[in-house]
Amino acid sequence: MITTVKDNKSLNEAIAFLENQQKSEMYLLKEHFEFTKQELNPANIVKDKIHDLKESFQSALTSPSLKGKLVKGALGIATGFLTKRFIVGPTGGIVSKIAGTALQTGFSSLLMKAPDTLENVNLGNIKEDGISMLQKGLSKLKIK
Repeated sequence: MITTVKDNKSLNEAIAFLENQQKSEMYLLKEHFEFTKQELNPANIVKDKIHDLKESFQSALTSPSLKGKLVKGALGIATGFLTKRFIVGPTGGIVSKIAGTALQTGFSSLLMKAPDTLENVNLGNIKEDGISMLQKGLSKLKIK
């Protein structure tokens, strides 16, 4: 409020107006200071970060993409193990065991990197799906 002061009455009104404005600004400044002090409190920062981490962890665990990745990884590892078991057998020399381990690693990696191999897997019939995945994987490796 900019007014020209002409007499004592207008001067007193201007002073009262400025004092009220100063009081309201001081109140707002104190409130903002208390809010900032609470937000910057280390205990509150840690509590908020733990809450955020907990929420993001829960959402990650319930996401369908994580479940799909876990199933895909488990099937890849299991199929690699079965491949080694069928090709090398329970007994074998050190060279065949090393070759079997290399084949198992390569086959597991191939299945984990090839999403089209695991695309149509029905978890209700794992034995048949595992055999078909094994056949698809072996055909990609050109082993029949």
